[in-house]
Amino acid sequence: GKTALLRELAAGLKEDCSCIWGMCDPLLTPRPLGPVHDIIAMMGGLGENWDRAGGTTLFSRLLAHLAEQSHPVVLILEDVHWADNGTLDFIRFLSRRITICPVLLVISYRNDELGRNHPLLRVFGDIPGSQLDRIELQPLSLTAVARLAGESGRDATSLLQITGGNPFFLTEILASPEVGKSVPVSVQDAVN
Repeated sequence: GKTALLRELAAGLKEDCSCIWGMCDPLLTPRPLGPVHDIIAMMGGLGENWDRAGGTTLFSRLLAHLAEQSHPVVLILEDVHWADNGTLDFIRFLSRRITICPVLLVISYRNDELGRNHPLLRVFGDIPGSQLDRIELQPLSLTAVARLAGESGRDATSLLQITGGNPFFLTEILASPEVGKSVPVSVQDAVN
């Protein structure tokens, strides 16, 4: 699904373009500014005591560093439906200033995880429309399911019915040694 698409995007970038990932996680104890710290760590830090800077000070230091880049940078923030408020503030902060640096900010999230009052939607509302494009991934078609099922010998129509065209569910079912016996534990865990 979305992660596979982002990996393809990253693999297709030109050599002079950096791709830096930050991840949001469904932790019981959220990691404040987790993806921001991932990004900074992947860039080698921001000088002394960067890890002690908080909030907008940290954002400003990262923005200054990005603005100094001589080559394009793609920042990928994955699974932002799990983002803490600080990370959402970072998205709002950077997106309003992104035109001053050679950066493309790519954000992934699950539509089905966003209720009407999810704070990410308010963040999107604050981003100027000229700086925001949304790409909604559609479920896999029967043709795509048949292609992924390939040599498994599994019926593509029944796989499409079982998975609803969800790429994660499909790949987990195809990888399961329990073919036809039950829904793989990885899928059960994901939907619980």
